[in-house]
Amino acid sequence: MSTVTAAVQPAAGSVSEQEIQQFWRDGAVCLRGVFDDGWLDRLRPAADRVVAGRGTAGRMEFTAEGKGGRFVSDLFLWREEPDIRAFILQSPAAAVAGQLLRSNKINFLFDHLLVKEPGTSSPTKWHQDLPHWPILGNQVLTIWVALDPVTMQTGAVEYVKGSHRWNERYRPVLPDTPEGRLLANADLPECPPIHKQREKYEILGWELQPGDCVAFHSLTIHGAGSNQSASVRRRGLATRWPGDDITFLSGDFVLKLPEDPGLKAGDPLDSELFPVVWRRS
Repeated sequence: MSTVTAAVQPAAGSVSEQEIQQFWRDGAVCLRGVFDDGWLDRLRPAADRVVAGRGTAGRMEFTAEGKGGRFVSDLFLWREEPDIRAFILQSPAAAVAGQLLRSNKINFLFDHLLVKEPGTSSPTKWHQDLPHWPILGNQVLTIWVALDPVTMQTGAVEYVKGSHRWNERYRPVLPDTPEGRLLANADLPECPPIHKQREKYEILGWELQPGDCVAFHSLTIHGAGSNQSASVRRRGLATRWPGDDITFLSGDFVLKLPEDPGLKAGDPLDSELFPVVWRRS
């Protein structure tokens, strides 16, 4: 892979102080129209190439037996897909993350394409993201970009308001195998069954138009339903952005890295695999 050339000052995203405060208070904030048609016209074909192709070593497909539909998940696509790479290095995403996190720099962790085709019955279980990843710290978020209109019928993601401030980390979603149970963080408590006791929580969710996004903290509990539409796809690109206080953790985590980043436990993430893509001027 060639050396990363990051756009250290990508186009600034317009994030208000009110939106920054909402992010830190609630753990999730909806930002409208952040990504224009130029980015959508590049990301949609890239997503379709991924769905139609073999994908990476991290590709997974979930289809409930006898129920139809197709749920495709793939990650680290920026290393092979030039349009996703351009989005990471040149779009407003990194600047938006830096402003929301109140960080002086932003690294890029990885991208994650999530496509639920019409009629896909597979839900996304309630979970936190951070325990899946080999990093430690608090300044880290995901930007989930809608490539199609997203409604509750097509599987909009929902978020448990304030759950990033519970001072609790929950067990990653693991394969029920001896190997899975030995993964790092496998001994954490299970995430509460949010779907069985929704009335106990304040749950946030937004219907999105293409180019809208939701930015959410990586300890915010979230999940999504099935795509019940007979005709509308739900293509979303999730990108993960660590800030100043994030350091590397060694161990066997759910997230399998495509290569050794050459980092030791406690190191800043700055590396070829996790490049710095934005700095505060």
